Amino acid sequence: MIGRNYNSTTDGLQTMSRQSKLNPIFARLKFNSCVQGAQPVEQFITQLRVLAKDCNYSIGVKNEMIRDCVVFGTSSKKVREKLITKGEKLTFYKAIQIAQSYEYSQEQLKTMSTSKTQQQFTK
Repeated sequence: MIGRNYNSTTDGLQTMSRQSKLNPIFARLKFNSCVQGAQPVEQFITQLRVLAKDCNYSIGVKNEMIRDCVVFGTSSKKVREKLITKGEKLTFYKAIQIAQSYEYSQEQLKTMSTSKTQQQFTK
């Protein structure tokens, strides 16, 4: 029974992949529907890059579309606010830099908080 479910799921994913490669409109739907969720920024951007390949965008347009998806699809309101504040000056690379910097700073703050808590318990 498990084998059947696995095979049907695999077949479904392969069909969706073929459909997006054959149909740029479907590929763009998948691309524009992508959100970060709980995944790290780097994985989110990689996912967007992979999805953008089947959209038939030119290089310049592809980077702008990925930039926009980072703005709209980020899971952080603070990152979105920073990105929107940049306005027309926001480039593809700047959007990635801002999102990654924010994520790294949050990880560092969490580490600092954990270290401080551990120091309080050892006193």
